[in-house]
Amino acid sequence: MFGKNENKKWYPASTTKIMTALLAIEHAKSLDEKVEFTKEAIAAANRGSSSIGMTPGEKLTLKECLYGLMLASANEVANALAIHTAGSIDAFADMMNEKAKGAWMYPYSFFAIPAVYRRRSTTQPRQTLQGLPGQPLKTMHLGK
Repeated sequence: MFGKNENKKWYPASTTKIMTALLAIEHAKSLDEKVEFTKEAIAAANRGSSSIGMTPGEKLTLKECLYGLMLASANEVANALAIHTAGSIDAFADMMNEKAKGAWMYPYSFFAIPAVYRRRSTTQPRQTLQGLPGQPLKTMHLGK
């Protein structure tokens, strides 16, 4: 394993999207479930951030949402999935942190809100990887 800046704290943007998809799938009854885009889901996404242009009241299937989340990195989709899955964005952030605790990521990954950049959300790659089951992590430093 090679490392560069592996001890630096980073903002877990893509990791957060993966965690959002994982929890949405785990708590879904079907990929055909309809997910509604609420005003809250749209408003909570930063203006100018990644989006697929959904408007309040529109609905997509969970499967369509997963495509929007993972391929377009759409923030309003992450928010809509959070609300659909947990009832609110804050409750979903709590679910992500609980999942991280059980998935060797905590306390090295901390999620504040699924789609919105927050200074509180951080991850450290080296510590996260050290928690993986199996062999101890060894890195070779190549310099700065």
